[in-house]
Amino acid sequence: MKIKIIFFIIPIIIFSCKEKESFNNIENINISTESVFTSSLKTEVVKMIKIKKSKQEKNNSKLPKICSVIISSNPEDCDSCFIIITLTTRIDVDRISGYTFLENELIACYLLNDLCSHNVVKKENLYVFNDFISGYSDLLKSHPDAIYETPIRRYQIVGKDSLHLIKSAFIE
Repeated sequence: MKIKIIFFIIPIIIFSCKEKESFNNIENINISTESVFTSSLKTEVVKMIKIKKSKQEKNNSKLPKICSVIISSNPEDCDSCFIIITLTTRIDVDRISGYTFLENELIACYLLNDLCSHNVVKKENLYVFNDFISGYSDLLKSHPDAIYETPIRRYQIVGKDSLHLIKSAFIE
């Protein structure tokens, strides 16, 4: 009887240790990925996260919202790089370059121009999107009935760690 109990308890202990280890890895992810963005970009992403939380509290919104960082060049002037930080209700699976976590929030990154993004994002530190992010399955669904004003901020990349705000909309 004691042997049966021991064989029953040992797998539970092993399983609980592995679960604890995976939770520790999640905590490490949040710490280690903060170095994905330069300090100026990180500051602006954190501002958008705060806007997201404020809007969710104010509107009691059930729609999933994700902070998205889009980096590209101006089509008219390829040397002019810009960043758009916005809230979206889904992930564009065809364009996402990777994702990270900042302040326990999922951040989707769309690096549409490598020459522009290398100064502000460490691409090698992004997690690769493989058609699924555990715990975020709603972000792959379309929400056609969703009506909302999405906060958006557009910045010009001035230097390696310097951004200039060009446009800000739907931010209360």
